[in-house]
Amino acid sequence: MNLLEQAFGAQAGLAMGLMAALGSGLLIGLERERHKGRGHAGTRAQEPAGLRTFTIAALSGALAHGLAVPGLVAVGALRIDERPQQQVVHDV
Repeated sequence: MNLLEQAFGAQAGLAMGLMAALGSGLLIGLERERHKGRGHAGTRAQEPAGLRTFTIAALSGALAHGLAVPGLVAVGALRIDERPQQQVVHDV
């Protein structure tokens, strides 16, 4: 029995998945933050997603997968799709 199984018991697989998602979300978000402002117009407004966004999205996906509730991912996708779209106005 390893340390993770001792700490989390039957939920060791879920805990490992959440930790992997946390790590990957942080790494992708950190890389995205590093390269902000290098878009076409050179403004930070070009890339709104960063460290927090990728971390939350990765953890949400891992949690939805780990809970194994039918339709949870579909409901989340529909909820995101209902969000009002922000209009970006470019100065010409």
